[in-house]
Amino acid sequence: MSSIFLDLSLILVVALFSSGAMAKSVGTQSEAQPWRLQEYLVSAEKSPAQLLAAAEKLFDRSAVEASRKNPALAHAWQDRLAMLSALSQIFDPSMEGASKPYFARASKILETAMLKDPALLVRDGAVESMRRINRMRPGYISRWQSSLEAAFLSEKNHAEGEGYFIRETILSAMREASIRPGSKVMNAARGDSNGRVRARLDEWNTSTF
Repeated sequence: MSSIFLDLSLILVVALFSSGAMAKSVGTQSEAQPWRLQEYLVSAEKSPAQLLAAAEKLFDRSAVEASRKNPALAHAWQDRLAMLSALSQIFDPSMEGASKPYFARASKILETAMLKDPALLVRDGAVESMRRINRMRPGYISRWQSSLEAAFLSEKNHAEGEGYFIRETILSAMREASIRPGSKVMNAARGDSNGRVRARLDEWNTSTF
């Protein structure tokens, strides 16, 4: 469980920094909202079925839409981010006997969140969870290749030719899995005005590919 917290530390720093403006706009209610990762991780280990039910409710389209409109639900993106990290715990090989039946449902939530969630940090968190899963189960991320490429090209993840940090995360995830992006992604990355995105292409300049 400790590795999950270490992997998530960078996301937390970015999330807390990015949420500053939001916290000011919604008051102390948002500031006092607890970080629920520990709670979700316990649920992942004790009752994967219960965690999946909670995740499906949290990521239900109507629930996500409500969180965008209701200031009282301004913290909901944090819950979704924590949930995605907890879902990766279901894929831990030590839990396979109890959790394997839930792989497909968890995978669908991660994939949908990466492609459709309105919060950039949540979309990026879905990719980070895929990276964790791939470290536990090498090669597993290839199941998401087409969706990773779709997310890279999505208008949600770049503006005026400059890619957001999720593009870097996607390329890193694919490189770790020894997956070479398709031509559309490679061309988009080469033309990205974000130098950090372009720099990721150097990782494919090896004999491996």
